[in-house]
Amino acid sequence: MMERLMGCAPYAKDQQAHAETLGFEPAVLTKLVWNFRSHPALLALPNSLFYDGELVPKANEPARSSCVGWDGLEAPGVP
Repeated sequence: MMERLMGCAPYAKDQQAHAETLGFEPAVLTKLVWNFRSHPALLALPNSLFYDGELVPKANEPARSSCVGWDGLEAPGVP
């Protein structure tokens, strides 16, 4: 249902009419693209599947890498 809704006016993406808001009509939709919590490696999949590459990792280095050295990680170096 959400996919159908996003294809209809006024929710459909229109880069020419709304370039300053990533193509969306700001009166009806605000797309949150700044992420202040997650490591960029964890954002890669949702960024490609749901955000058209618009998701921006904004977490500071100590916050995003605080668990990188934890022994419980399956992939060392990736939280």
